[in-house]
Amino acid sequence: MTGKERGIIACASYKEIAIHLQTAIHRELDITVSVGLSLTKSLAKIASDYRKPQGITAVKGKHIQRHGNHAFGRTDV
Repeated sequence: MTGKERGIIACASYKEIAIHLQTAIHRELDITVSVGLSLTKSLAKIASDYRKPQGITAVKGKHIQRHGNHAFGRTDV
């Protein structure tokens, strides 16, 4: 990313950053990616598997405690 892009991202929401990254990767490498957002890297990885091939899944901390594996809408995690 360029310095200009970093400046834009610094004031963006997590979802906007994920969309920006997906778009940049697709434009530069011609591949699609799924993005998972969560409190930890492990949970983000699990979340990224939920909506393939080009989805964004965000799991908030309050949903993890309350719902456990159901936070993703899945029971097979």
